[in-house]
Amino acid sequence: MPNRIRELREKAGLSLQKLAEMIIKLDGEPTSAQQIDRLEKGQRRLTQDWMNSISEALGCMPFELLPEHRPPKPEKGALTQPKTKALKAAEHLQHEDIQIRLLEELDAMRRRGEITPEQLRKERRRLFKN
Repeated sequence: MPNRIRELREKAGLSLQKLAEMIIKLDGEPTSAQQIDRLEKGQRRLTQDWMNSISEALGCMPFELLPEHRPPKPEKGALTQPKTKALKAAEHLQHEDIQIRLLEELDAMRRRGEITPEQLRKERRRLFKN
């Protein structure tokens, strides 16, 4: 999957090794520079768990790791009635986009101190559970 990991890592002034050391796996050990390299090159699947871990280490939002994209233009003759902000924001979203937007809001809540880091982790797991 194309991604911006290398771009954001280099912008942060981090080597592959340093970024790898910042990402702790479930067993409590850091991941390897080789794993990060594979993710950057699209040789390993960039899962939501990887996105969460890498974005946290890079100090960005998970969606920022993805290449920029634009929603498709609405079809001619689509709804012309006034729309709410939420409807406007969601009309072209796919399931993954909605998950990412929810994750952004959870991260914002954490930054505002409305939820603890542990609550954030639980909500992330629950949100992206298949």
